[in-house]
Amino acid sequence: MVSKSQIQTGILGASLMMAITCGYIYEYWQKHKPPPEIPIQSWDKYMSQTGPFIRVTTVSAPLKGSFPLDHEGTCKLEMLNYMVCLHEKKQQNSECRHVAKDYFECRMNHGLMDKEEWQKLGYGDSKEISK
Repeated sequence: MVSKSQIQTGILGASLMMAITCGYIYEYWQKHKPPPEIPIQSWDKYMSQTGPFIRVTTVSAPLKGSFPLDHEGTCKLEMLNYMVCLHEKKQQNSECRHVAKDYFECRMNHGLMDKEEWQKLGYGDSKEISK
């Protein structure tokens, strides 16, 4: 016959195995559970916002048009000189205007920017014209 202590040991062992199994199942579920649903906002919310206080934005092209980036780094030295000047002068552009002018001149000479009069670029104090 089975003694009382053997029954208790068997029940304890079964309970322990069940707890371990439940722990593994819970960990697996945590790792593989589906992501929470992302609520899709109703278009009615946005469509109902019509009235005199809604701003309508229109996109317009830049005044000077688009300009090519300096992928080959032809004016990189002038650009770096300008950035160093700004850093040394604590971001005061007025003290680095002569370096910025060199950068613009390089871009104009290499076709990275349309040639403009210096006065139109804010360098009215200079008599030179780049056209």
